[in-house]
Parts: sequence; C-alpha cells; structure tokens
Amino acid sequence: MVGGAEGVSNQLCGKTERPLTFLTAAGIDFCTDLSTVVEGSKYFTVSAKWEATQPLRGKFEDWKGPREKTDFYERVKNLYKCIFTAAEVQGVTHPCVLPMGLGVFLDNVPEKCRDEVKRCYFRAQVELLQEKDWGFAVYVLNAGPPCLVSLAKKVVEETAGTAGEGLRCPIVVHSRDVKFIAVSLASMGYSAAYLNPSDAIAVLQGLIGYFWEVGKGSCYVGEEDFVATSTAILSRTNISDLHTDSSRVLST
Repeated sequence: MVGGAEGVSNQLCGKTERPLTFLTAAGIDFCTDLSTVVEGSKYFTVSAKWEATQPLRGKFEDWKGPREKTDFYERVKNLYKCIFTAAEVQGVTHPCVLPMGLGVFLDNVPEKCRDEVKRCYFRAQVELLQEKDWGFAVYVLNAGPPCLVSLAKKVVEETAGTAGEGLRCPIVVHSRDVKFIAVSLASMGYSAAYLNPSDAIAVLQGLIGYFWEVGKGSCYVGEEDFVATSTAILSRTNISDLHTDSSRVLST
C-alpha cells in the first residue's frame, strides 16, 4: 500500500514487519436495481404512490414491522460475526475496518429508515465485541464522514455506556485513512487487518476494485481507493491468475 506520512502519501510503503491480513465483505445492497428489488422487498413496505414505470428510488416507504427490522439487524450482525471469525482464525489483534453498506448501498432505502439502518451496522459491531473475546487488542473503526463518526460514537455510548461496559477491547472511532493506520500498525509489529468493503465473490473472481480506474464521486469508495492506492490491482483477472489459486484463500 502507499504511505501516508512524511511527504510520501502516494509512494509505496516498505514491507511491514508483520503481514497485513486482508478481509473482504460487502454490506446489503439497496443500490443496484435487481438487488434493491430482492432485498428491499424483505424489509420495507411498497409505497402506494409508486408505479412500476418509475425509478426504484421512492418505491419503498417504511419498515414492514418490528420483526423485519429485527431480521435486518440479525443479518448484519451475522455478517460481522463472519468477519470477526475470519480475523480470529488469522490471529488478528488490531482490525481496521471501513463502514459497509452506508454509502451508495443506502440509495433506495426509505429516508425515514436510513438512520436505523446505519445504527444496525454500528450496534452489531459493538454487541459482538461485548459478547465474545475475539482476541482483539483494539478495534479501529473508520465510521466514514463526520456525521457518521458522531452517530457511531453515539451508538457505542448507547450500547456500551460511556465507560465501555462489557467491551472485551477498546473501540477507536475515527475518520482517518484506515489503510495508513493498518499499515502503520503492521509496521510496528502488530497483527493488523484491513477490511475491504467489497463483494467477496468479485474478489475471488479476480474483479477486485470494480470502478477503481473510472470511479468518481459515489462510485469511488473503499474498494476503489484500496486498489487505486496499492498493488492489489496486480491480482486482477486480466493481469494475473492468482485468483485461481485456492490455496491462497482462507474461508470460514
């Protein structure tokens, strides 16, 4: 990856003292048309004003009910449980994560439901860190822009209290470059991990980075930034066949 200090923010770093574990997972997609139709229908009611000829934004109106809201939360929590389990198996002590599902994936979520969706993602992480010792010395959470950092801190306090009651490790909520933090921790000898919010299947198929070359605005997010500022692009399918080597992939 590239560095982030001492005037070398776009120069490749030297090799870290400890390997940096790469984790990949994607949030629930309420952005693309097909996924929105499939996923949105599980949790949200359809607006009586919406017609099939209209754009999907505006199709859904509100949560179907408490059960569907709980189902959504449990799904998000199970997703993070898989991520934490993978990190635990790899012996990660300093996971550095980006927010999943809180950017363009919210496009077709009803406005009145968006805050609760964001809370679900943050609360799931906090509760998992209360329920089990995953072997983490600290959990480094990049919550996104300042408005999401404020929300994440509020959810942490609501769930674990101002003193972090029940947490098995400290949570650091921030908006800094998570790649640089992960590299710095690995360079200091810690077992760090970087969570890339990308479709795991796409990564396995060698399509890492998606819009890394042409992505702008809302299409340039965590996975594009990771690939555009590292050598990860060298594993893309039209450059390398690394993705066909099953021995390089650890699944849980």
